[in-house]
Formats: sequence, C-alpha cells, structure tokens
Amino acid sequence: MKSNNLSQITDILATMPEYQKLIKQLNKKSFDISAQILPEGFIPFINLIISNLNYTKLVIVPDITTAEWIESELNHWNNTDYPILFLPEPETVPYEIPDPRSRLTQQYLSHLSTIDTNQNFPVTIVLSLPTLLRKIIDPKIYKANTVTLKLNQEISMKAMTESWQNSGYERTNIVESLGSFCTRGGIIDIFPTSTKTPIRIELLGNQIESIRSFDPSTQISIEHLQSIIIPPAREILPNFDSSVINNPEDFSKSNQTKIEDHINSFLSASILDYLPKSSLIISINPSEQISIGEKTKDRFEESKPAYYPDTIFSWNTIQKELYKYNKFINISTTTTSIDELSIPVLQSPVFSSNINEFVDYVDIQSKEEKQIFIHTTSPNRIKSILQENLSISQEENDSSKLIINGQFVTILENSNTSCPSGLIIKHSANDIILLTDKEIFGRSYLQQKSPSTSSNIKTEEGTRSLTKFLEGDYVVHNDHGIAKFIGLGTPPSTNNPAEHVILEYANNDKLYVPLEYINRITAYVGMSDHSPPLSLLGGQQWEKSQQKVRESMESIASDLLQLYADRNLNTTDPIGSDSPWQSELEDSFPYTETSDQLLATEDVKKDMEQTTPMDRLICGDVGFGKTEIAIRAAFKAVMDNKQVAILVPTTILAEQHYTTFLERLAPYPITIESLSRLKSTKAQQNILTKIKSGQLDICIGTHRLVQKDVVFNNLGLVIIDEEQRFGVTHKEKLKQLKNNVHVLTLTATPIPRTLHLALSGIRDISKLRTPPEHLKPIKTYLVKSEKNGSNNFLKEAIYRELDRQGQIFILHNQIPKIPVIFQQIQRLIPDAKIGIAHGQMDKDNLAKTMNAFSKKLIDILICTTIIESGLDIPNANTLVINNAETFGLSQLYQLRGRVGRSQRTGYCYLVTKDNPSISSIASKRINTIVNTTTIGSGFEIALRDLEIRGTGNILGLEQSGYIHSIGLNLYTELLYQTVSRTKEREKSQSINVMPLKSTIKLNLSSYIPEDYIQDISIRIEIYQKIANINNNQSIKNLKLELKDRFGKLPIPLENMIYISMLQIEAAKAEIKSIIQKNNTITIRIYKPVIKKIENYLQKSNLPILFKSNQIILDINQYNENQWMQVLQEIIQKLNTQSSNN
Repeated sequence: MKSNNLSQITDILATMPEYQKLIKQLNKKSFDISAQILPEGFIPFINLIISNLNYTKLVIVPDITTAEWIESELNHWNNTDYPILFLPEPETVPYEIPDPRSRLTQQYLSHLSTIDTNQNFPVTIVLSLPTLLRKIIDPKIYKANTVTLKLNQEISMKAMTESWQNSGYERTNIVESLGSFCTRGGIIDIFPTSTKTPIRIELLGNQIESIRSFDPSTQISIEHLQSIIIPPAREILPNFDSSVINNPEDFSKSNQTKIEDHINSFLSASILDYLPKSSLIISINPSEQISIGEKTKDRFEESKPAYYPDTIFSWNTIQKELYKYNKFINISTTTTSIDELSIPVLQSPVFSSNINEFVDYVDIQSKEEKQIFIHTTSPNRIKSILQENLSISQEENDSSKLIINGQFVTILENSNTSCPSGLIIKHSANDIILLTDKEIFGRSYLQQKSPSTSSNIKTEEGTRSLTKFLEGDYVVHNDHGIAKFIGLGTPPSTNNPAEHVILEYANNDKLYVPLEYINRITAYVGMSDHSPPLSLLGGQQWEKSQQKVRESMESIASDLLQLYADRNLNTTDPIGSDSPWQSELEDSFPYTETSDQLLATEDVKKDMEQTTPMDRLICGDVGFGKTEIAIRAAFKAVMDNKQVAILVPTTILAEQHYTTFLERLAPYPITIESLSRLKSTKAQQNILTKIKSGQLDICIGTHRLVQKDVVFNNLGLVIIDEEQRFGVTHKEKLKQLKNNVHVLTLTATPIPRTLHLALSGIRDISKLRTPPEHLKPIKTYLVKSEKNGSNNFLKEAIYRELDRQGQIFILHNQIPKIPVIFQQIQRLIPDAKIGIAHGQMDKDNLAKTMNAFSKKLIDILICTTIIESGLDIPNANTLVINNAETFGLSQLYQLRGRVGRSQRTGYCYLVTKDNPSISSIASKRINTIVNTTTIGSGFEIALRDLEIRGTGNILGLEQSGYIHSIGLNLYTELLYQTVSRTKEREKSQSINVMPLKSTIKLNLSSYIPEDYIQDISIRIEIYQKIANINNNQSIKNLKLELKDRFGKLPIPLENMIYISMLQIEAAKAEIKSIIQKNNTITIRIYKPVIKKIENYLQKSNLPILFKSNQIILDINQYNENQWMQVLQEIIQKLNTQSSNN
C-alpha cells in the first residue's frame, strides 16, 4: 500500500458516525444511497469508499472540468494501490474522421486495457457525462484483438504484424509514438497503448527470445520483461461490413471519404459494457446530468451529416443501463430534503497570501482545540511564518507536529505539487481543519508532477540532418556549393558496393560524396521561398562567394570580441549561493522540468555567483519553460537582498508576468509590483518611491521602467523578455540599465547551433529544445468556409471549448469587418461574453479588454494578429483563424502557439475560402501547418525565416545578403571559424580550426548493407553517427545500440566502425595517412618515430620497415582479422608516442 500523509485525516474520518453508517450500508449486496456533501467534502468521502470496497467504482460527473478536478484530488487522497483512471472526452468534433494517433485517444484505449485486464482488481473510473454517452468499441471485439506475448512463445511475425495493422497499429520506419510498430530482421518494435514506453521483441527463429522496454528518444533498451499485453490501437470494427449503413453509396457521396474512415461512427457499446455488474456507481449532481445529457444529444443531432447513425447514446438509454446496477450512490452538492445521509463538511477559509489572516486563524482555531492539518509544498516556509508570529514548540519525536496553544498543528509535506482543496469537517470530538497552499497562497495547480522520463524528444535544430531530406531538397556542400539532394547510391562504373550521397549541381552534373564526408553537407536555409541557383561544379564562383563572406566576417568577429573584452572589464557584486528556500521553491514547480531547463537554471545561477556581470540569453519555443527559469533567478537575487527589474514589451505581458510571479512566489516575503501606463499617476509614484527606498523587491514593467525617474536602491538582476521587440531608443536605455548588473534575456526566436558555438564565451546562450511532458500537440484542422453561412463547425468548436470552461480566440485580420463577426458570433452563441481586440483601439481600452480576457471575464475574443507573440492565456485553447490562406507559414506557427499552453489539448481551425483562386503556395503552406503538429516543430518547419531573424537580432540584418548566397548553416559555421581564428591571433598563436583528419584507405568493404537497415533515412542517421564518433567510448556505445536495435553487426559495418576508430587514434598520433596497396600498408606520420617506439615495434617481430616518416607493414602473412588487429596495435603505440611528446 502506498504511503500518503493525508491518510492521517482519513483515519480520523473513519471514526465519524456518518461514515460508519455509510460503510455498514456499503457492505450490503444492494443499496441506493442519496447524500448531501459540499464539493470539497465528497473527495475524502469517495476515498473512504475506494479504501473499503474491493470492487470497481464508476464516478460520473456532469462535465469534463469537474472530472479532471476529482481525478486530481483523489490521487492526493488515495492511499491504496488501486488505480484511479480518468477517461477523457474524445478530441474530435462530432462526426469528423478521428485521429487514432492522438494522445487522448491512446490514453482512452490504455484505460480500457486496464479495466479489461483488472476485472478482479478494484479500479476507480472517473468520467464526464458526455464521455459516458459516447459509443465505443464492443468489449468482445476489444478482447479478441488484444494479444499477450510471453518469453519463449512461438509466433509468426507475418501473422502478428498483420493482426496489429488490422487493430490500428501503424507500420513506421522507427517507433517513437504510441500506436506504431516496425520490424528489422528478427526484431519487432511496438509502442502499445498499454505501456509508458515502447517494447522491443527479439525472435530466434519463431521463438520470442527477449522482450525489452526501450527509450523512444535514444532507441536503447531499458528493462527486460517476462510478458507484454498488446491491446488494439484504435476503436476498430474488424472486417467492417458496410451493409450496416442503410445506403452506403449515398453515405460515401455525401461525405466524400471512404466508409472505413468513419468506422468510429458505427460503434455500439458503452463503457458500462466493460464493468462487472457488481460495480458501484457514484453519480455527482445527477440533476445537472439530465440537462447536460439532453443538450449534448441535441447538439450532436444538429451537426449529424446525412446517412450517419448516432454516435452517442441518449440520456434515457444510459439511465436504463445504469439502473441495472444494484449499488448506487447519488451525491448532491446542494441541500435537498430527500438526502438520507448528510456529511458535515464546510469549505475552509481562503487567505490568498494574507499571512496575517492565516496566522490569526490558526491561533484562534488552536485555542478552540481544533485539529489543524496544513498540507503544503513549502513546509519550512509555513513553519517560519508560524514561528515568527506565534509562540510555538515542536513535538520531540515528530518534526511535522507543532504545538500551538497546547494543540497539535500538523504540517503535511505535499510532494506532488498539485494542491488538494482544504476543508472543515465537523467532528463530534474536535473539528478537523485541512488548509492547503490553495487557501493560504492562492495556488491552484491541477497538473501532477510526474517522474521524469526520457520520452521527451528534443526538437530539431534548424540545421536539419540528412535524415530529414527529401529528394529535390536544396543542400550545401562546404567545398562545392549549393546542390539538390538526390538520395543514396553507388557511383556508376564501379564495383564498390559502398553507398554515396548523390548531389545534383548546375548543368545536371552529379557529385557522389563518400559517406565518411557526410558532415560536410547541410541543409540550405536562405532568405526567401525562392529556389537558390545551383552551383557550378569545378567553377570559381563558389569560392569567391565564400571569400566575400569571410571578408565581411572579420569586422563582425572583431566587434564581437570587443564586446567580450568590455564585458570582462565590468564587475558587479556576486549573488550569494542558494538560500534554504531556493530548493523549496524549485521543488514546488508543478511540472516535471526538462533536462534543458535544469541545465539552463544551473548555468544562470553559476553566472549570478560570479563578479563578471551575467549576460545570458535563454532561447526556447513557446511553453518550454523560460519564465520558470526567470522566476528562479529572480528569487535567488531577492534572497541576497538584491532588487530585480523585469522588462517586457507590452502592458499585457507585464500584467501576465505579474500574475505568474505573484502566484509562484506567494509563500515568501517578497514584494512584487507591475509598472506601466495603466497604473494611475499616484500608484506609479508610490511604486517609484518603493523602488528607490528598496521596499520593492521585484518590479515588472514596460519601457516605463527605463525612464529617468526610475531609480533602484540595489538593482542586482535585469530580466528582459523579447528584447528585439523594443524600439531603438528603448534599446539604448536598456544598454545603460545593463551596466554592472546581471542580465538575463528571454526569447522564443531560435538561434542556429553554429551561431551558438560562434558566440560561445561572448554571449552565453542556453537553448531549451526538449518539450515539457505536460504539453500536448495542437490539433489543427483545415476548414472551408461554409457557403450556406450555417457555421455549424464554428458553433460546435466554440461550444466544445465552453463546455470545458475554456476560452476562444477568433482571429479576423480585417478590422472593418470585425463588428460583423461580432454580431455573427453573438447570434450563434447568445450566452457567451464576447470581447474585441485590435491595434486601432485606444491603448487603455485594449489593455483592459486583454486583462479581462486573461481573468476569464470574456469567453470569446475576436481579434487581429495583435495576439501573435508573447500572450500566455493557458485557459484559451481554441483558435479560429479566418482567411488563413493570407498568412505566412511562420506567422501561422506563431499564432497557433497562443493555444495549447496548458495540460489541455489546444485546437486550431484554419478557415479558408472555398474557391480555386487560392494559390498553390498558400495551399502548401496551410497543409504544412495542418500536418505538422509535433511540439516544438517550429524548429523544423516555419522557423527557417525565424532562424535568420534570430541571427539578424544578434549580428545585424545587413548580413542577410551573405546568408542568402551561401546558406545560413555554412554562414554561421564560417563565422565560428573566423571568431576562433581572431581569438587565437590576439593570443599570437596558430590555430587549426578543423581538427586533423587522417586519410585512411584500406581494402575493406565498409558500408551498411540494405538488408541490415532497410530504411534509407535510418541508414543515413547511422552513417552520420559513425561520422560523428570522436572517442572510443562513443564506438562502444554505438555498437551496443546497433546490436540492440538491429541485431548482430554485419562485417561491412564492423569494418566501417573499425575505420572510424582508426581515424580517432590516427588523429591523436598525428598520422597523415594510412594507405593499403596490395599486401602493404603504409603509415605516414608528421614526425619521425622516436627510437624508443621503433625499438619496441621491432622487438615485437612484426613485419615492418621504417623509412623516414613512414612505417610500412607487410600483411602478406596475416588474414584480414589478424592484420586489422596488428594495425590497430601499431597506431595505439604511435598514439602513446604523440601523447608523451
């Protein structure tokens, strides 16, 4: 049984007469109980039921928001090993083609598997009424398509993989996401809906030799398993019979898609069909459910296309099914006269960071001998608050128990970080009071912090690898210029089976590049969508283009190094090491940090502890955790008695950051204010006085913060959000503010990897590339304008969001037509609160509207692209973009980033005109954004121009012409080399920017056979890994990975890795070349062999001859494996000579 510190309260509750009466009734074979409890009270009530009843429980609530809240609360209180399952609502709008790969669909199917396989193990299922009404796959069909595999079991790979495809699994080249599988020789990878990580099954013949879980990001095995259950990956109807439709021909004509695509519309079971008849049904507010059930059915009927069956049950049908269960509890949160059982629970008081009120309340209630429990993520801070204000002592053997007024006050540490709700339970002995961070500090996190896993896959850099290239993509070869990528192949008129990269140049000339030089090829990233001219093979123009760029870079490199020198001349007071509260604050973060976040946080804190002023740039996509890093840095500064200034480009952002900082830092004695023109003159003056006197710790503001009348008492840290959005005048003032203080800059504009390297030591950059686990891909739909003006899709999309208490953006970029849109939405959704926001509004009114929207006082915001960047409204998760064909790709990407910023799925609807006049470029652009929903995918699709913008922000836009001529990737690589050379010149030292690389030509077949890795993109990936090997440990790791993923290495691949290993050792030994000719291998070195090494090699009786700077090895007496071993030993010995010199 898992430990849970709330179990102390549960144990006390179990002694109450009301609960004992309930438990007696629950032990009967059948019962129908009505109870009245406040919302806060029925959580411990349900938890007691979970703890005492060994059968399945189904909790039905009116809406999805309540269902999410109950599941989160129960996970706090549950002290059993019995799982609590939240069944999500379907992500699709009614009657659309479902996405079987979506996370919620896979979560739903995973929970069905848990329910199905735990019939004799009590689970608790929480769902909303709309989810209960939904028709799902029949349990008989589900079971028939669920497979259990065990070690040593005999299977047919062909039959097994065919059955998986029939049950919804998708065959892919590599398994990274739920519902996919692939095969390689005798190895099968699959990601079942029933597991948290994918599974690797290795066969010996037809027998299962091994079952292992593996990490989808590294593809490396984690743990050996004895068996695995593989349920279906979608709700299927095997061998679907279209005769179930009255008129299949009319159905297909009406819907313009295959009947099979709409299989989910012909499901017939409900979740009740999966439950044992002994299950307990707990219905929360059943009177509300009746009206919601009827409304849901009516809405589905309105949007049902022709010839469709019903996809949900009516409320009456479900009620009849529920009546078949003989264990029923109806819970009402309002007082009724028919309640058999009334649990005496009251809502606890809310203090909202008013520490004095909190202390007074604890003082009074302890004097009245109440049992007080405080559940918090900040136990040390709570103890400090109480110790500073009350006379307390501590229980000798229990540090969690404080004695106040002779009464125990128990501090329960919350390690989950999501907050349960407080409550007061009227007990016959002493009332029980539970206070939590939600009441004390105003925290209201719903997201549970989960253990960190390695399933997060870093987003692609702008410099795409060759694995992402398609035939016809433009690339740059460092030595030969701009070309088209054709693919892999062998050169004509050769017997060498080794693959080469094929590039096409001007005049259809082809270049075959050996794969050991694959790293000299990068993606072409230019300044526009226009195709670049192909370079001429053998011509001088490419070298001239590079030379021009190099010349322009000399001045840039000097300027950058001057900045570096100036920075080192400045000094500042270092910030002290972390205070005891720092780790407490960081532990209270409600999400699991990514590795990038943790590394960036450590780098920032180290910088702040130096006497050289920090100048660090945090670069990361929207929602990747930049603000949390800023909060931790600000907290560290304030704990060292320093003030913090946070500059943002808009008043809206200032208010957003103010709210975020206020909530995160609520438990601590930190004063925070926002300063902008929205404040009255008197309020501004009051804030300025506090800044000057040092009474204000953190001030968040717009450019108002850099005006002359703002004087800080002890400024230690400046945080700048999106510096490039400030005007020239404000940037000059920012430079003055930056002198002699630590500066942290945040940006969502990506920085190319090679530019990052070039600026290393000049401008410190931390890149956040790993998506947080709680973020979900944004579901994106292309919608044609409805000619009849019915707006069914719009109505359904809005109601769908409002049903989960969310908010909606409707973006219409033609300001004169916005009033028309307003009236249209008002007619469609008469009960909704609608606001308008655009750039021509009075600035104060605009700010008030946006503040009202952020505070959930407006349901629907009709707006222009004014929302494009910076806006963070976690509760707004539906975006409708009218005339989407008029927007650029990067702009659509940025706009889409306004939704999906919480743990909820975001929806983006791209509405286009239904006519053929839309250009093919616009159509391609929209299809790209629709089909690319991966979190952080901006680094792969729309961010070519954003990378160039990021480069321009740092280096100046005048460099754009040079970038276009040779491509962004080579441009930044050349800059890196130029800066490195300039640094070394200043030290009067020579430099080799590129490491020495030995020429190795051995008569060995060295390539990756197609029958070992059939997929070309994965083959290229491995070629690149081999090319990137730089030490012996990397070789060992790669060989283990290859054996794990693909099986025993073939000899040509072993040879290729052997040559890479020789490259590493030869470079260390300063060997110029290793060339085999017939039965002789000649090793040429830069320096003569020292006598000691020569004597050693001669004594070893090897057939070698020394000649000047050469060693000649006769391999006539050896077989291939033997001379390879001898050659390796010679190179390693020469390496010893080089390292000793």
